[in-house]
Amino acid sequence: MRKAPRPTAGPLESLGRWWDARLESLLAPAGGALWGEMKQNAQALSGDAR
Repeated sequence: MRKAPRPTAGPLESLGRWWDARLESLLAPAGGALWGEMKQNAQALSGDAR
């Protein structure tokens, strides 16, 4: 008789995924602004007049 496969993900993994999604939605605006500033700085350093 074969045993049923055990699930590999437990409640802690579900909690971790939930927490990651919350952090991502909370930090996305700041990360987007920072990324935009980094692109502007790179463009300014490259000598592009735009």
